Amino acid sequence: MSKIVFINAAILPKADRNSFIDQGFIVVEGNKVVQIGEGTWDIERAQDQDISFFDAQGKLIIPGLFNAHTHLAMTLLKGFGEDLPLIDWLHEYMFPIEGKWTSAEFVSIGTKLALLECIRSGVTAVGDMYYFGAQTAEALDQAGLRGWVGQSAMKNKVPDAAGLAEGLENVRKLSEKLQNNPRIRASIAPHSAYSDDMDTLKQVAEFAKAHNLIIQTHASESKGEQSIVAQNHNGMTPVEVFREAGMHECDVVLAHGVYLSDSDYKHLNTFNHVGLVYNPESNMKLGSGIADIHRWAKEGIHVAVGTDGSASNNDLDFFSEVRTGALLQKVNHFDPTVSSTEFMFHAATMGGAAAFRADHEIGSLEVGKKADLVCLDLSKPHLIPMHDALSNVIYCAKEGDVSDMMIDGQWVMRNNNIETLDEDAIREEALVLSKNIQTSPK
Repeated sequence: MSKIVFINAAILPKADRNSFIDQGFIVVEGNKVVQIGEGTWDIERAQDQDISFFDAQGKLIIPGLFNAHTHLAMTLLKGFGEDLPLIDWLHEYMFPIEGKWTSAEFVSIGTKLALLECIRSGVTAVGDMYYFGAQTAEALDQAGLRGWVGQSAMKNKVPDAAGLAEGLENVRKLSEKLQNNPRIRASIAPHSAYSDDMDTLKQVAEFAKAHNLIIQTHASESKGEQSIVAQNHNGMTPVEVFREAGMHECDVVLAHGVYLSDSDYKHLNTFNHVGLVYNPESNMKLGSGIADIHRWAKEGIHVAVGTDGSASNNDLDFFSEVRTGALLQKVNHFDPTVSSTEFMFHAATMGGAAAFRADHEIGSLEVGKKADLVCLDLSKPHLIPMHDALSNVIYCAKEGDVSDMMIDGQWVMRNNNIETLDEDAIREEALVLSKNIQTSPK
C-alpha cells in the first residue's frame, strides 16, 4: 500500500498545546495515520518503496474541523428575511421560500457551493439537516468530505415529502444507499419540538432506534420557541418533549441549547448519548441569546461547534465561528479564562466527532485514526509570528488560510486548488439559480 509522508511540518495534532511539534512528519498509509514524529524523515528509507512526499515547510498541520450543525443548501437563501427574530424569520421568509424553490437541483447546487466554502474553512466533516438528503450525500461524496446527512422527517408537507410517512421512507432509502459508504452516513432530522407534534417525534424515535440512526434536531434556540413548545406540549420544554417522545433512548445531536433549565440538564443526563452544538453567530444574528457551553461541559455533555445555515449566519467561515464563540463566552461570563484555546479547539474537532460517535476515528491526528488533516499557510501576515499555535488557530486563522486538505487519505485540496469540485462551474450554476429565486414566494 502506498504511503504519503508530510515532511518539514509544524503539527498541532490535538487540543493540547503540549502536543505541538515545531518540525516533524506525518506518515499516511491508505486512509489512516500510521506514524507521527518530531524531526526529519529519513528519505533514504523511501528507496524501493511506494512513498510520495509532501513538503509542508511553512505550514501548520491540524486535524480536520467539524461543522456539527448546518443546513448547507441554504447558502442560496442568504440575504432573505434579515434582522428578524427566529420565529418570524422562519415563518415569514424561510418556510414559504423553501416551499416554492427547494428542489433536488436546488439542494445539489446549494450544497456544492457551501462545500467550497467549507473546504476553504478547514472543515472536513459536517452534520447537515435538510431536505433531499440523497442530493446532499451525492455532493458530499463528490467533494470528498465526511458527513452525517440529516434527512428531514416531519408531520407536515415539506419540499421532499407530503408528510411523515414519506419522510420516513426517504430516510430509509437514504440509509440503505449509504450503508456501505465509508465517509457519509444517514441520520434522521425532525425539525423541532415546536414544528413537530408528540406522535411525530415518537415515530421518529422508534424509527431511529430500529435503524440505528442518530437524530439531529433543534432545541431551545430562542425564547419564542420555548413559549410555543410550552403552549403546544402542556408546559414542557423542548428537552422534556424529546424525552417524553422516547428520544432519550437514541443517539441525539441537539443544536443551540440556549435556554436549558436545571430540569433539562437532569433529563439530558438520562439520554443514551447526546451532543450539543454551539452556534454563536447565528444565535447572535437572530437575537436568540448565548448558550452556556461551559455548563454543558460541566454536565458531561459533548460540546461541538456549528455555523448553522448561511441564511442565518451569513457565511460558513468556521474559523470565524470558533473565534466569535470564544470571545462571546468571555464577555458573557465577564471572565477571560473561560473558552480557552484548548477548550474551543477541542469543541471544533473532537467535540463534533464525539457528538456523532466518531471520536475513535476522527477529531485528532493520532496513529490509527483516519487521515483527515488540514494545512494552514503560515506565510499569511495575520499568522505571523506563531508564538502559540493554538492561539493562532483560534484567534488569527481565517477562511482562505487553508492551502491543502486530505480526507480519508485522499487529497481534496492541494496548493490552494480544490481537486474534487469544479469551482467555476458551481459558482456559475449558483448564480443562474439564484437569479430565479424571489424574495416573495407569492
